[in-house]
Amino acid sequence: MDQNTPTNPPRPLAQQASAPSGRVDEPTALVLPEEEYPDPVGKFIRWTKRAAVAGALLSLAIHLVVMLLAGWLTVRYPNADAGGAGEAAEVEFAVMTESELAAMLPEDENQSDPLVPEAETAVDPAITELTEATTTTESLTESSLEIEIDAGAGDIGDREGGSLTTGTGGGGGASFFGLEAQGSRFAYIVDRSSSMRGEKMDRTRAELIRSVTGLMENGEFLVVFYSDAPEVLGSRAVWRDASERSKADARRQITRIEPMGGTKPMGAFELVFGQRIRPDAIYFMTDGRFADDIPARVADLNDSARIPIHCILFGEPSRNSVIADEVRTMMRRIAGDSGGQFRHVEVIP
Repeated sequence: MDQNTPTNPPRPLAQQASAPSGRVDEPTALVLPEEEYPDPVGKFIRWTKRAAVAGALLSLAIHLVVMLLAGWLTVRYPNADAGGAGEAAEVEFAVMTESELAAMLPEDENQSDPLVPEAETAVDPAITELTEATTTTESLTESSLEIEIDAGAGDIGDREGGSLTTGTGGGGGASFFGLEAQGSRFAYIVDRSSSMRGEKMDRTRAELIRSVTGLMENGEFLVVFYSDAPEVLGSRAVWRDASERSKADARRQITRIEPMGGTKPMGAFELVFGQRIRPDAIYFMTDGRFADDIPARVADLNDSARIPIHCILFGEPSRNSVIADEVRTMMRRIAGDSGGQFRHVEVIP
């Protein structure tokens, strides 16, 4: 072949494929660009994107359908007025008196709930008898207890400018047989000897209940009865809070005290002054004669504390005028040494 003879250019693959059947060419591999080969990872990502778009469209369609159904469905109440337009059925209210309502309620619902827990417990009949006579918190008067104040006795408190109140002040106060004291902690030393039987003890119980009941709830009290030996109300020589429950317990216990024995108050004074926390005031009540050395011994106990002791002589200590004067003198001395008051309450038969 002549070197100058041009060689035929190679035919395209398509033409080679359609070459005459007279000559069979060798098979040629189909070559694709590298980017046209399917990538498994890319294919998965593209499928995931399409699925996400399809899911979002489906969710949007479902929500639209639900919203349309919610707007179409309504709950209707016949004969009621929802505040919109349209007629509303009239509602009639029955008017009933309190007596008619009470008649319809069961008996147990008609009863008011107790204001304090102790009201649920049984009430001692003796308490009712005593408290009915002491419903007010005023001081005793001649008409209420048929007593008179001995004009010759006077009040020790009058020596200090006529004041009838003593104690540290604050927390309220107390009143016992007409003698008033200020403070929040009060001790009662009360005679329960045999000579207190009958009307004397009844009136003493009633006045003690009235005095304790009148204490403010943030106060405290201690009641000691004495005869041959002291007896603490409640059996424990501790200060009792003046809560409603505590005062109700004290009222029940006071009604059970009965007179007995002699007149020996010194043990009761020692018990009160033996308390770690001292009282703001002490009430000392007796109806009889006691040992001559009691005023001096009480003054020794009260030497540092200087607690006012308000003394009440209830009734005549003896038919003998000399003995009666001696008791008055001792009671005035106890009150005067402590800065307290004295009062003679004479029972009129």
